[in-house]
Amino acid sequence: MHISRGLLSISIVLTVVTTEGCSGGPSSPSSSASVRVRCAQKLRELDQVLMAWAEKSRGQYYPELCSVPGSLIMSNKNACSDYPLYPGVIRDISWLFCTNNKNRIPAQIPADLALLPHDRTYVYLGYALKNDEDVRAFATAYKERIAAHARFDEDLRVPMSGDSASKTVIQRLRMGMAERTQATASRNLEIIAEETRQMSAEQMRKPPAPPPESRRWTNSFAQQVQSELTEATSNIPLIIELPDNHLPKGGNVLFLDGIVQFMSFPGEWPMTEVTISALRELIDMSLGTAK
Repeated sequence: MHISRGLLSISIVLTVVTTEGCSGGPSSPSSSASVRVRCAQKLRELDQVLMAWAEKSRGQYYPELCSVPGSLIMSNKNACSDYPLYPGVIRDISWLFCTNNKNRIPAQIPADLALLPHDRTYVYLGYALKNDEDVRAFATAYKERIAAHARFDEDLRVPMSGDSASKTVIQRLRMGMAERTQATASRNLEIIAEETRQMSAEQMRKPPAPPPESRRWTNSFAQQVQSELTEATSNIPLIIELPDNHLPKGGNVLFLDGIVQFMSFPGEWPMTEVTISALRELIDMSLGTAK
């Protein structure tokens, strides 16, 4: 299934900017296993940072969703914390860009960012969604709050399926919704071993070898997850990568329990046609094209 994060108290910072003014156009999907693995490693690093930030926020909430139309990314300034994500806890701008889209990363970083930049293929929602039905309900609520110029700083009340008069709640993401387990740690090691095997096979066919720092990171991460002893797993996505960057077609998904899994599209949720289409429609609101 999915990867684990480890309770590190780190203060890593991320510099971000909007994609406006970035050099380079859309990249073609990459069939490189090493690109797909490096993309997954970025998500693991981002997982560590977001968890460390949430651990210290009021109520232990994860960052709220940005209220700029179509910007499915974390809000830089949050009501539950006195500290912005940038320059408070994120240090590497590339974490919000797939390795295959590095030509989109801007060269100049503004001193004060109102909107965290991203390449529109990493999707953060900030709410506990578990299936297509949840995503449909979330999409409706998202459009309503955007139209009302409201922030995403609270749980969402949405109509229950088949009953417009009754309401159910979609909860904001917070610490404790998903715990770490030894089983999760073991699964992490399996995934890392498979990623290493894929990269090694690819390097044998097509040099050069992966960068030494990638190997060092993989080894240290493997040692870290071996020591995790927490108790349950989760299918709640924290970051969904749209299936635009890799071949075979699919994307990496970072789950709330820290698992990172590459999932084929179309396939199991959240890589279903219903969910991916709904997310694309919301992103298109930034272009004024969403109905």
